[in-house]
Amino acid sequence: MTSLPGWLATPALDELWRRAATALEQRHLSPAGKIRLTTLGRESRRALAPLLEREQVGPNVLVDLQHLDQTLRERSGVGGLRATCELALGRELSDRAAARSATARKREAPFTAARAWLDSHPEIATQDWLEDWLAAVRRSGSLTRTPAPERTMISALEVLQAALRGDLSTSRNQLAATMNHDAHSLDHGRPVGTLVLRGLAMALDSPLPATTAGGRSLWERAGIANDLVSTTCLTLGIVEAAPAHVTAWDLDRRPERLSIPAVAYVCENPRILELIADRGPEETAVVCTLGEPNTITVRLLRHLGEHGSQLRYHGDFDWPGIAIANRLMSTVEMAPWCFDAPDDLAGARTDGLVLDGTPVRPTWSPTLHAAM
Repeated sequence: MTSLPGWLATPALDELWRRAATALEQRHLSPAGKIRLTTLGRESRRALAPLLEREQVGPNVLVDLQHLDQTLRERSGVGGLRATCELALGRELSDRAAARSATARKREAPFTAARAWLDSHPEIATQDWLEDWLAAVRRSGSLTRTPAPERTMISALEVLQAALRGDLSTSRNQLAATMNHDAHSLDHGRPVGTLVLRGLAMALDSPLPATTAGGRSLWERAGIANDLVSTTCLTLGIVEAAPAHVTAWDLDRRPERLSIPAVAYVCENPRILELIADRGPEETAVVCTLGEPNTITVRLLRHLGEHGSQLRYHGDFDWPGIAIANRLMSTVEMAPWCFDAPDDLAGARTDGLVLDGTPVRPTWSPTLHAAM
């Protein structure tokens, strides 16, 4: 094995080889530029003088690496600066600059792929939340921890595109299996699922969920059921005369069991459905949204409307209730039911709760807004 001659292997030159090796690794292993050595001791100055072709060297010296490389090629017997440093330090030098460039290219690759994909999908490329989403994904560094970052990014964009169309009648697992050939790819904590949830949160102006339950709720808000059986819609007179829950499985697998009433009353509060079930009139059909309607509720209402039911909606006379009604009426065709200015004024009390919060204008009634 080749070894350094004694005049180069002296400990007095250790600092030179360490500093020169660092410079080489930062400069693509090329002996370019200069390094400064400071506070050199007497032995180091004496050992360094022949390499710099000087009679004397001070305690602070600027070393031209290209000149040093040439001197070593001519006099060391082992090669230039790189070979000398490797023998002196007992290790092979690596091109750290190239490694950093490769890492940067790898880190940027999924975003380059995303831009290319978005160029051919303008319907999502123009979404006002998209740039913030891409920036948040970049900051999170989550793609650097996935085995296939480019594929993960494109899969997330494809799922977001499908989800934001708003016309999916499928479960999250079905969507994952269809689009990613993995029924669990959109589960909480999985790479694609994490990216999609972040995108849905921004698209729907919602906080990023920190829990599995929060993630399930966000999927529901986006119109995608988490599965076909666990999410239900409370009904009366749709499956049977008594209160009963309808699932996506019912809609998909046995829609013939669902009655299509001439009029279906829709309410936000389950107490209203309970009162109608207790006091009649009999054969009244009611669908309860339980506040913000979930995916199956919207699907059921669309199913009833498309098959001939007239839908009538009643919600809470407060600003959140009006906001829910606006969103639902913009999604499903329906008319108000006991949900206008006369109804509000008839029930108003001077000794009740104060209506506070940010006003929301009812899209179906200017007079209700004025009354509230």
